[in-house]
Amino acid sequence: MSSPTTTVVVPTHRHHETLAFAVRSILGQTVADLGVVIIGDGVTDAVRSEAHRLCALDARVTFEDHPKSPRRGELHRDRLIRASTSEYVAYCCDDDLWFPDHLETMLEGIRGHDFIHPLPVLIASDGMPFFMPSDLRRPESVRWHLSDDSRNTISLTGVVHTRDAYLRLPHGWRETPEGRWTDHYMWQQFFEQDWFAGVTSSRATTLKLMAEVRDDLPTGARRAEIEQWWDRLGDPSFPATWEAMVRAALWTSAVSHNVVATIWEDEITALRRQLACERAAVRGSRSWRVTAPLRAIGRVGRSAAATLQRR
Repeated sequence: MSSPTTTVVVPTHRHHETLAFAVRSILGQTVADLGVVIIGDGVTDAVRSEAHRLCALDARVTFEDHPKSPRRGELHRDRLIRASTSEYVAYCCDDDLWFPDHLETMLEGIRGHDFIHPLPVLIASDGMPFFMPSDLRRPESVRWHLSDDSRNTISLTGVVHTRDAYLRLPHGWRETPEGRWTDHYMWQQFFEQDWFAGVTSSRATTLKLMAEVRDDLPTGARRAEIEQWWDRLGDPSFPATWEAMVRAALWTSAVSHNVVATIWEDEITALRRQLACERAAVRGSRSWRVTAPLRAIGRVGRSAAATLQRR
């Protein structure tokens, strides 16, 4: 059997309640030419059972059962990508969902590029979406992601990159240092390359349920939440509702950033005024007047040194 055009990587560890929803959202894509690889990283018995059940339901799904790695099984991802012959590699976390046209949208948008991700809209703990500004077409946005600080707008879920670009990286997926996010650490390899060409989609085509604010949910709560979103995805009226929710998130983000920028601008202006007043006070002091000849001699010396250097 020929290799699919896109290999979809689904890392998993203990989310047996949500895994099936994530995989079903991938299999329900408008693009059927794909293969799903569930990469187990020290999975629980419940996850293992669920993964085998999903493999039995659709031949496009395979399961790799690995012992627990130090972090998130990064080396297993690397081996999989290098062994694959697919043109594209995509990702979905085991507790998130793809919209039915997600992959189609990404494959259209990645043409002429190495890397694409959906508009970064995440679902907060209150069930409302919020937007994290990002645009990989802008060099300053790429540089912003190169910081060692924990700041990242690009979730693992939704990213698509070419396998060719991956093979040109210095390392690929590798064990992530403690205190660093595995996806951020990986994306930085792309962003550091002179040849990198990335793009941020104008559409939010994934439902990213922020794990950080859901880890403490009681048993069954995560499944109940993702099941509600799954049901909404099947509603013909939901795409219009989602677009309205995204527009509201974009508006809120724009207002928030404008307010923050205005506050910073006001603070900078106040500091400049304070500095000007302090400078005027210093220049009006007796010590400033007394040391004026010494400053004049210093200026002459610097000017003479500069003239000699030019010669």
